[in-house]
Amino acid sequence: QTHVVHPQVRHPFLAVIWFDFQLKLKLKRIQPDVFISPDGMNSLKPVCKYITVFHDINFVHYPRYFPYFLRNYYIKRSPVIAHNSNRIVTVSEFSAKDISRFYEISRDKIDVIYNAVGDEFKPLSKEKKNEVRQKICQGREYFVFVGGMYHRKNLINQFKGFEQFKDETGSDMCMVYVGQIVKDAKELL
Repeated sequence: QTHVVHPQVRHPFLAVIWFDFQLKLKLKRIQPDVFISPDGMNSLKPVCKYITVFHDINFVHYPRYFPYFLRNYYIKRSPVIAHNSNRIVTVSEFSAKDISRFYEISRDKIDVIYNAVGDEFKPLSKEKKNEVRQKICQGREYFVFVGGMYHRKNLINQFKGFEQFKDETGSDMCMVYVGQIVKDAKELL
């Protein structure tokens, strides 16, 4: 059964209202076995079992790359959310160790589930690969990065590494970026 809880969370202030009031009331009413939050946000006082997904804690290491209110939301609430969650899910062993160390949480409480794609994604035929290569890189092979163009993604070093790769190998490969270009991407562009 689907349950809709308002307001839509488009700002950290609304996230507080949503998680700590609106969602909490709904969860008390429907009494689920578990609530899973996929984006590191959750209630400070759980009313059922909670699983929280922390993709990483870059807001701790690179706070300057996060908008003021979002940064403060994550920095202030994440330690409490992490300790109150029954389980934590993250996307890499590095992030699991980082979360465990920084928040002083047992590594045993954290599960790593790697990012993946759906079954609809399948290898392309040789013909289709050539067609795509022709369309985006004049027929050359390419590396691809998928994700927002954020400084915290370490893209400057990725650019430098790609240039070094090309210099050292003489390769004519391209680098293709797929994702959102954000406000603070001027230097990256």
